Amino acid sequence: MILFHYCWFYWTWGFNYHREPLGIRWQLYSEISESEFIESLKQQSLLVDSLRIADSSVLDYPDFNAFKMESEIRSLVNDFLKSYDFLSFSRIRCRNLCPPGFLLVWSTSGVYLPFCGESQIDAGLSVYSKPFTMAHELSHGMGWTHEGDCNLIAYLACRVSGNPYIRYAAELNYWRYLLNAASRNYPEIYKQLIFEANTKVKHDLLMIHEANNRYPEFLPHVRDWFYEWYLKQNGIQTGQKSYAEIIPMVINFDKKRRTIYQ
Repeated sequence: MILFHYCWFYWTWGFNYHREPLGIRWQLYSEISESEFIESLKQQSLLVDSLRIADSSVLDYPDFNAFKMESEIRSLVNDFLKSYDFLSFSRIRCRNLCPPGFLLVWSTSGVYLPFCGESQIDAGLSVYSKPFTMAHELSHGMGWTHEGDCNLIAYLACRVSGNPYIRYAAELNYWRYLLNAASRNYPEIYKQLIFEANTKVKHDLLMIHEANNRYPEFLPHVRDWFYEWYLKQNGIQTGQKSYAEIIPMVINFDKKRRTIYQ
């Protein structure tokens, strides 16, 4: 039975681990300089603030309608992939998994289940996390396995959305990756940007933090060990750090795009 499930997993979806990652395909892993990172961090801080102020009436109490969001975000991801001549799938599902906390107790926001061809996101996530997480999991459903790739696709697809809620959630969650890196490498800049951030943005960050920590983790060390092992066994040598590779990928993607259009 174990062998059957193993073979089924790799036959139906796991073979995608042999796919060339976007970071290599588009040469987005080039090292970024300290000044590039800091400039990107500061510009993202300004962008998040401006979006939050401009659409406060929508973003104070965003309406996450799971069915509507699924359809809208799936279209965004599909359109992005089609624009680069990649295969896309218009019927991939991503459901709001209940009960809340079912995945968060494993420090997991979402998951793709190849056995049923569906993605799931935890219903307990903050409304400011759900659109970006849904886009990430839909990217897995469309055949992308590298966590950095799925973060990149989710961000690039959602940041062009005409829906202020989806766009803000994308920009806010990318900013969180930048802030996390800054807190380790540039703590003074991190403290300054958090202090200067709009009050409502700070509230949104707190909402995300509280939602992610509302459910006590179950065997976190075992989960981290297993997931790290799983990713590396499937060719993602940076393991869980691959999520944060969105930072150089976005910076290099935008740099290449500016070069093309200059």
